[in-house]
Amino acid sequence: MSGNNLTGELSQLFQDSHGCVESSLEILQLDGNQLHGSVPDITRFTSMTELDLSRNQLNGSLPKRFSQRSEIVILYLNDNQLTGSLADVTMLSSLREFVIANNRLDGNVSESIGSLYQLEQLDVGRNSLQGVMSEAHFSNLSKLTVLDLTDNSLALKFESNWAPTFQLDRIFLSSCNLGPHFPQWLRNQNNFMELDISGSRISDTVPNWFWNLSNSKLQLLNLSHNKMSGILPDFSSKYSILRNMDLSFNQFEGPLPLFSSDTISTLFLSNNKFSGSASFLCNIGRNISVLDLSNNLLTGWIPDCSMNFTRLNILNFASNNFSGKIPSSIGSMFHLQTLSLHNNSFVGELPSSLRKCTSLVFLDLSSNMLRGEIPGWIGESMPSLEVLSLQSNGFNGSIPQNLCHLSNILILDLSLNNISGIIPKCLNNLTFMVRKTASEYLNNAVSSLYSSTPDVLSAYQNKITVGWKGREDDYGSTLGLLRIINFARNKLIGEIPEEITGLLLLLALNLSGNNLTGEIPQKIWQLKQLESLDLSGNQLSGVIPITMADLNFLAFLNLSNNHLSGRIPSSTQLQGFNASQFTGNLALCGKPLLQRCPGDETNQSPPANDDNRGKEVVADEFMKWFCTAMGIGFSVFFWGVSGALLLKRSWRHAYFRFLDESWDWLYVKVAVRKARLQRAFQWLHEHGLA
Repeated sequence: MSGNNLTGELSQLFQDSHGCVESSLEILQLDGNQLHGSVPDITRFTSMTELDLSRNQLNGSLPKRFSQRSEIVILYLNDNQLTGSLADVTMLSSLREFVIANNRLDGNVSESIGSLYQLEQLDVGRNSLQGVMSEAHFSNLSKLTVLDLTDNSLALKFESNWAPTFQLDRIFLSSCNLGPHFPQWLRNQNNFMELDISGSRISDTVPNWFWNLSNSKLQLLNLSHNKMSGILPDFSSKYSILRNMDLSFNQFEGPLPLFSSDTISTLFLSNNKFSGSASFLCNIGRNISVLDLSNNLLTGWIPDCSMNFTRLNILNFASNNFSGKIPSSIGSMFHLQTLSLHNNSFVGELPSSLRKCTSLVFLDLSSNMLRGEIPGWIGESMPSLEVLSLQSNGFNGSIPQNLCHLSNILILDLSLNNISGIIPKCLNNLTFMVRKTASEYLNNAVSSLYSSTPDVLSAYQNKITVGWKGREDDYGSTLGLLRIINFARNKLIGEIPEEITGLLLLLALNLSGNNLTGEIPQKIWQLKQLESLDLSGNQLSGVIPITMADLNFLAFLNLSNNHLSGRIPSSTQLQGFNASQFTGNLALCGKPLLQRCPGDETNQSPPANDDNRGKEVVADEFMKWFCTAMGIGFSVFFWGVSGALLLKRSWRHAYFRFLDESWDWLYVKVAVRKARLQRAFQWLHEHGLA
C-alpha cells in the first residue's frame, strides 16, 4: 500500500486490524502516504517481520515501552515528524534494520539499543538527539555494519582502549562530538567503504595508523570542518576506488597528494595550508566533477593539461598564489558551471577558448592582474551566467554592448579596472534585475550541479565577496537574492543612462570614482528596492531629485565629491545620513550639511515659500502683544478687587457674609435631596421593585 495517499490516524488503522490479522500479518508497507498520529504498540502483531511507515506525516511519539517481544526484523520510521525520545526497544530484540532518521526526536538514546544483538543497521540521523553514547550502547552489536548518527548533538565517549566487536561498512557521524582527540576505536575498522566524521570537533593530528588501514574498499572520506592537521600520504596506491574526498576546513599542510587517476570524482581540499605547485592535476583522470583547492598557499602556474577534465563542473582555485596565464585548455571543460580564480596573480588576457564554456553560471576572476578588453563573447556564449566579477584587474576598453544579453545576471562587478567609454543604455535587458522569475522562489543560492555518484546530483553552493553598503561581506546561501551592478573606480564618461532606472529589482548601484557628468536621473524613484547607492567621486551636476526621498529601503547613500547644487530634499531617509556623504558639492545646502540654504533662519526649519514666512511673522507679533495684554489685565483686576476689600471694612464684611450664606444654602439643598433619595429607595425595597 505504498504511495497511495492514504490518510487518517495510524492508531485507528491499527485498531481496525484485529483478529487473524494480528496473528498472521507479516509484512506491512505503508510508506509514502499521509498518515498521521503516534506510532502504536506494534508488538501486538505477533507474526510481523517488516514494517515500513517512512515518508508519512506521523507527528506523535513512540511508545515508552513495547508490551511484548516481537519478531520484527525491519522497522522504517524515517522521514516523518515524530517527537519525544528514543524509546526502550528491548522487546524488539530481533531487529536487523532500524531506521528512524529525519524526524524530530530529542532527549537521550536509551542504552536498550545495546540489547539488539541482531542489529545490522542503525540510522537515527538528522534528529535532535543529545547526551552521551558509550560502550554500553554498542557492546552487544557485533553484527552492526551501518551506523548513522548524523546531525545530532550526541557525544561519543569511549575508553581509549575500547575495541568494538563490529566491523562497519558505513560510518556517518557528522556533527557529533568525537573530539578533541582522533577516535582511537576506528583503529580496528578495516572494512568501511564510507566514513563521514565532518564537524565532529576533532583538534588533533591524524595518526599514521589511520592512513595505513587496509581498507582498500574506501569510496567516500569526509573529514571536513575540524581542526585536523598533518601531512597527507600518497593516496593513489592506497585507495584505488576512492570517489569522493572532502578534507576542507582543516589545518593540513605540505604538498598536495597524488590520487588515483581513474576513480576520483569530487575533491574538496579548500581552507587548509597546502603549499607547493599543482602539478598533480595532470594525474587526475577524466571522471572528476569537482576540484576545490581554494584558500590554500599553492603557487606557480596551472599546468596546461586541463583538457583531461571534460566532465568537470566546479573549478575553484580562489585565494592562492597562482601566477601566469589562464591555460587555454580550459576551453575543453564543456560542462563547467563554476570557475573561480579570485585573489591570485594571473596575468594576460582572457583565453578565447573560454567562450566554449557555455554552461557557466558563476565566473569570478576578481583580484588578479588580467588585462586587455572585456570580450563581448561573454554575453553571447554564456546565457546562464548569474555572477560575473572581473573586479580589481587591469581591463581596459569599453563595456561591451553584448553584456546586455546576460538576462540571468544577478551580480555584474567590473569595478577597479581601467574601463572607459559610456555606460550601455541596454542594461534594462538584464531580465533578472527587472522582474522576479520562478527559479528565484525556489532557491536563494547560486548553485552549480555536479555528480557525486553516477546516479546522484548534488548542489555546490557558490560564494563571493560582495562590496555594497560601504563594506564587503561574504555571501553564499543568500547570494541568489542579490541584484548588484558595480562599475566603481574606472574611467567611465557620459551621463548615467535613464534606462538604468528600469532595473526595478536592483539592490545596489555603485558608479563611484568615474568621470560621469550630467544629472542624477529623475526616474531614480523607480528603484524602489534600492538599498545602496554610491555616485561619489564623479562630475554630476544639477539638483538631487526630490523623488529620492521615496527610496524607503535606502540604507547607504554617497553623493560626495560631485558638482551637485541646491537644497537636499527633505525626508527622514535623506536627513538621516551622515553629512560626509554629501560633502564636496560646494553649491549643495540643507540638512544634514551645516551649510544653510539662502533664506534659512538660524533656528527655523527651511520656509516653504515667502507667503508662509510672512504669515509666521504676523502670527509671532500677535502672540507677543496678546500675552502682554493678558498679563496687564490680570494684574489690574487682581489688585483692584483685593485693594478694595483691604481698604473698605463694610465691603469686606459684606463679602465674607455672602460666602457664608452661599455655603449654608448649598449644604441645605444637598441634605434635602439626599433625604428624598433615601426615602424613595426604602419604598422600592419594601414593595419588591428594587
